[in-house]
Amino acid sequence: MWLPFVNGPQLWLGLPSLLVWSVGWVLALTPALAYVERCRNATTTATATPTREER
Repeated sequence: MWLPFVNGPQLWLGLPSLLVWSVGWVLALTPALAYVERCRNATTTATATPTREER
């Protein structure tokens, strides 16, 4: 990975910088993707037409 400020011999919080960078992005993106998925499912459920069994 080419990120000069991450891809180096330095430690952040006592851990390799690339590990901290990766974990940070995972922790940031997981709730964002969960929110998008929840909104998408809510929209689909709200606009769905009921079937005969549901009426």
